[in-house]
Amino acid sequence: MDKKPSTSKNERQVLKKFLARYCKAKKQQRILQDRLVRIRSEFGNETKHSEIEARIKDQKEQAEKSVHQIMEILDILPQGSIERTIMELRHIDCKTWKQIQIAVFLTSSPCYVYYNKGLDTLLAESKVRKIIGVSKKA
Repeated sequence: MDKKPSTSKNERQVLKKFLARYCKAKKQQRILQDRLVRIRSEFGNETKHSEIEARIKDQKEQAEKSVHQIMEILDILPQGSIERTIMELRHIDCKTWKQIQIAVFLTSSPCYVYYNKGLDTLLAESKVRKIIGVSKKA
């Protein structure tokens, strides 16, 4: 008898996308910051850059809000658990899978197993499902 997974791939995708918001915001912030530096070098500091600076500020605020929500969600996982460690490295420290594997001394397959186990644990919590906008499990 095959055991049916407790969460669907779609639910996992929604949670992964939610958790990826911080790293995505930080990446966008770096792009905007680099753009501002490049524009300043081309046109000098006397040129107005208020629109880019406003976007950078918005991106910083969005990143800060995202990281607080992600930390709140990840706090559900047991402190020191491999699932939490992997998810923190991935979604707070913005590490690549290769960097995570090195940090936790695991190959890719076990990393993904622990990561998916962490996703399923989080999706079992009604608080998480409410935050990410996934309806209650049947």
